[in-house]
Amino acid sequence: MLERLNRFLYLPPRGVLIINTIFFGVVFLFAIIGYFSETINKAVLPLAKTDDSLWLATSILLLGLLGVSALIFSRTLKFFLCARQCLTATFGTTVIVAVLYAAIWSLIRIAEGKQQFVLFHPGMWNLQATVNNVKYGSVLLLFVSSVSLLGSWALSLQPGHDFTPLITAWRKWKGPVEKLAKSTRLTFVEHEALIESTEGMLTALNTIAAPVQPLSSAAAEELRDPLLNFQNWYTKKTHVSFLDCHGLESDVATDASRILRLC
Repeated sequence: MLERLNRFLYLPPRGVLIINTIFFGVVFLFAIIGYFSETINKAVLPLAKTDDSLWLATSILLLGLLGVSALIFSRTLKFFLCARQCLTATFGTTVIVAVLYAAIWSLIRIAEGKQQFVLFHPGMWNLQATVNNVKYGSVLLLFVSSVSLLGSWALSLQPGHDFTPLITAWRKWKGPVEKLAKSTRLTFVEHEALIESTEGMLTALNTIAAPVQPLSSAAAEELRDPLLNFQNWYTKKTHVSFLDCHGLESDVATDASRILRLC
């Protein structure tokens, strides 16, 4: 379940989530009673001119969402196996965070008496007002990014895991295996590179200890058995000479295909 959810969302560690929930609960309370009203209003004042234009407000919103996405991607990449996994999770996280901050902005405006609570009154819904709220919400997120869930010291102190050795070994492994998949013999240099990269990937898998996202952890762990199967097969096949191996046999082709889809 967590792995499927992780495909579309970054899942923060429980400690980080609890710390930030408490922190933002306090900040939100102060904002509701007007403690930060003057500071917030000054920060968003330059955008007020776009409130009556759907096109301008949408343009600002898209720029804000782009900035939010870049922020999320840069802060969470270290917890993913590769950029592709992080990118797909960034999209969903951006939507959730933007809606959250839009709701916070709306509640602040309602507390100030500048908006009405119309959630249960569809007849009063207004596209321009909705776009404005999300626009200001995304800008508010960027404004407080240094202390937000994505930029907090709690998240920054999380070590993450450097998957570079695993990815580097995989890239070296990929070339020779793709050549074998075409029923083509390897050169001696490619043969040596394949042995070395297979060992490198297995070694890298054994070093994963720092916090990683469930999706990345599962994807890395799923490589172990296919890699061991491939290693055993290739070792036996080339026991006499590397020239004895001229293609992937059916019993190992599935394992090789799984490893090739690493990321």
